[in-house]
Amino acid sequence: MKNLRFSPWHYAKKYFVGLSCVTVLAAASFIAKPVLADTVETEPTNTSEILMTTNQSQPSTDVETVTPPTTETSLNTLKTELGSQASNGTSEDTVPQAVSSNSEVPATSSADSYTGGDNVSVSAKNNLVTSESKGYHSDEQGNWYYADGNGNKLTGAQIIDSVKVYFDENGIQVKGNFAPDGHYYDKDSGAMLTKRYVEVAGNWYYVNDKGDKLIGTQTVDSVKVYFDENGIQVKGNFAPDGHYYDKDSGAMLTKRYVEVAGNWYYVDGNGNKLIGAQTVDSVKVYFDENGVQVKGAFAPAKESIFSPDRHYYDKDSGALVTNRYVEVDGNWYYVDENGRMLTGYHTIDGVEVYFSEYDGHQAKGEFSGNGDTGDFYDWDSGARITGKEGTPKFIKTRSGHWYYLNEKGNKVTSIQIIDGNIYYFGLPTKKYYYGMQSRGELVYAYYSDFIPNSSHIYYTDPETGAAWKNRYVDWEGSRYYMGPEGYALIGEAVVNGQTVYFHRDGKQARGELITENGVTRYYAPDSGVRVRNTKLTIDGVTYSFNADGDGTIISD
Repeated sequence: MKNLRFSPWHYAKKYFVGLSCVTVLAAASFIAKPVLADTVETEPTNTSEILMTTNQSQPSTDVETVTPPTTETSLNTLKTELGSQASNGTSEDTVPQAVSSNSEVPATSSADSYTGGDNVSVSAKNNLVTSESKGYHSDEQGNWYYADGNGNKLTGAQIIDSVKVYFDENGIQVKGNFAPDGHYYDKDSGAMLTKRYVEVAGNWYYVNDKGDKLIGTQTVDSVKVYFDENGIQVKGNFAPDGHYYDKDSGAMLTKRYVEVAGNWYYVDGNGNKLIGAQTVDSVKVYFDENGVQVKGAFAPAKESIFSPDRHYYDKDSGALVTNRYVEVDGNWYYVDENGRMLTGYHTIDGVEVYFSEYDGHQAKGEFSGNGDTGDFYDWDSGARITGKEGTPKFIKTRSGHWYYLNEKGNKVTSIQIIDGNIYYFGLPTKKYYYGMQSRGELVYAYYSDFIPNSSHIYYTDPETGAAWKNRYVDWEGSRYYMGPEGYALIGEAVVNGQTVYFHRDGKQARGELITENGVTRYYAPDSGVRVRNTKLTIDGVTYSFNADGDGTIISD
């Protein structure tokens, strides 16, 4: 609101000036007409009637029809204001809103108002628009308002010149969007639209003859479409009704493959997804319980997913595959003339092979039975190796276990000498699978049918499994020495020129008194070497050890 102040000498003339203003305004009110900033034109439409509408329309009582105020009312109001001011004896008075263009008007703060043209002020604080005429006005931000005859900004749903429009709580006209009343207003004219598609932020909607958004399954222009709970049209996806709607037109599709997020589906003549084994265009295909086409994987051969029978479908076309090997997740399988996955023992192209009874994968680099029992099958070809005469060899299973097959193709057990080295292959009574090679551990070999006097302690190399010779081994807090024969020494021995001692379990004596054949000797705590030419007090007893290390008690 713009204010003027009068000096004292104007006061005597104020009533006369007021009457003159009334006369001028009265004449103007007969001549002036409301001015619209935009001409609202409703778009013609050739869309069909909608079969299903929502209940979002606002009651007619929410819409205010704007009509110009009468001249008589304006004059009476102004006269009343002037009369009140004339009776006031102060020297500072407020000038009525109708101010001459030649009057000096103090500038208003940009935070309080926006200027919308010549002699137009849009107030953000008091929701007033001051202007020489009522009607549409715009601010510097391009927002449009409508002022009534009293300079008040309209809000909510309104009818102006027979056109339904909407202004938000700040009086800004809604354009190119949905208003709180649920209706869409044209992006140019601001008029409420009906019976047409509208786009907001990349989403499409359809408003019916009442301007309400359609929801759910609808038929528009003889085309079946779908709108979600917010009125957004479903495109390029399945809707809650289970049907797929085209990514461009939004029309429901039938009798074709459709892709969603990298998965393929097939919709039938009614738009429903196919499930299970199907024949499409003379090709046998399969769709899982969600309608996703199976490709590059197995699917149940029967309706029940618990059926052990499986069919494989091509990774590219999705067609049923027959009479060939197929690879899935690094494992190989074979499907027969009916596309069914094989299990158990088979001969294919003259090669003896085996497929797991559990999941059908081909045995390669593994034994056919649990616990590495049964026959072993080649890593590359999958052909059976065990039980066939040939060159003896080490074999490694998929689980990382090592075995040795002799010239007859059978697994060996216990202590074996192979190429001059000693190896140990587990017995079924031990922690190993039958014939599994020991590597990187201490082994107590109790007997061997092939090597006499083989009940010894061995340490097998972590990489090759061969028994160590002529070297110390630290194992689980104890020290052992593997002698020239490959097994642990027991009793007193000379190692690297030093006399040491090992118990019957192969553990070296360190920091201990050992008495054998009536002779007591002591072995140093750190090195385990027999002490000589010294006196030691051990557990309160003093010993004297001679040059041979024999000890005698000298005090206790």
